[in-house]
Amino acid sequence: AVGGPATDRSFAITATDSGDIVLAWVSALDQSLYAGRLTGSSWSVAQVDSFGQQGSPALAPGIDGHDAELVFLRGSAIEHTSLTGTTWSAPMQIASGALSFVGLARMKW
Repeated sequence: AVGGPATDRSFAITATDSGDIVLAWVSALDQSLYAGRLTGSSWSVAQVDSFGQQGSPALAPGIDGHDAELVFLRGSAIEHTSLTGTTWSAPMQIASGALSFVGLARMKW
């Protein structure tokens, strides 16, 4: 369930190359990871993962035709998913170990 700004936590934000805003957060109600995309004045929101998050997600503008990249902790693993339009790809494990946070960046010259 999606809570609200007064109860949700661990926010991450980025902008797409087209100027849309993408926000990811952990719901205080069910500890699930959600992400929303603001296009104009309309939000589209999806549950990205329901495992129960430990830590903050990280967002960056997309690469290779994607609109945004999202990484997050799932247990002791780092998971990655990409946003294209309003659809998130299935999360994929990219690393594991004794991890407590994730970070993500995209640099352009």
